[in-house]
Amino acid sequence: MRTSRRRSLALGAALAVAALGIGVWVTQPFQTDTPPSTAATFSGQPLQQRVSGLLDEADLSTQSSSPQPRTLVRPAVDVPTCVRAGIGGDTEALAAQRGRFHEKDAYLVVLPDPAKDSRVTAYVVDASCITQASSGKETKGDVLLRRSYARSSN
Repeated sequence: MRTSRRRSLALGAALAVAALGIGVWVTQPFQTDTPPSTAATFSGQPLQQRVSGLLDEADLSTQSSSPQPRTLVRPAVDVPTCVRAGIGGDTEALAAQRGRFHEKDAYLVVLPDPAKDSRVTAYVVDASCITQASSGKETKGDVLLRRSYARSSN
């Protein structure tokens, strides 16, 4: 009687471990390693702060120190062709910067929101397409993140 009870307990424990293992295996594809969108960082700085900083820098570069009337002429922002192709549009970028996103080389590109002048859209695009393009392959960058933000009112 004791032997059959031990076997039953051992078999029950083995089945419980197997069920737990199967449960982990089944739910694993639904788990992600990416942090929540509120924790998105670009080169160690929160993405929204980096976007605001880039826009501020771009606005400063368009201001003139001469007493003549100011004409807002935005200098063209250099965005690699494959990164631009990944975003899928011909809209002129307001700002762009190369950096790191989730341990990958990436480009942060800020575009005006076509629907609202008070907003911008920030794209983080995988920059590995740049090295692929230099080796002769035509590629487009993978969009890693797309977020809309209010323009700062400076």
